[in-house]
Amino acid sequence: MCNACPDASLSRRKVLLAGAASLAAAPFARMAQAQPVAAASTPDAALNLLIEGNARYVANQPRERDTA
Repeated sequence: MCNACPDASLSRRKVLLAGAASLAAAPFARMAQAQPVAAASTPDAALNLLIEGNARYVANQPRERDTA
């Protein structure tokens, strides 16, 4: 047997721990989704969205988002 990779075998304990870790992390996967943003229909509307966003940034007043 090769001694270069002594821990290369997949044991039952490693499989169970990996499964438990993925089940524990499953509720957090839904929290990372971005909220949909309304797309502008015309170039002028897109420019207005950018101007409004820049004004909110300069005024340090971010848009309230539903994070629930």
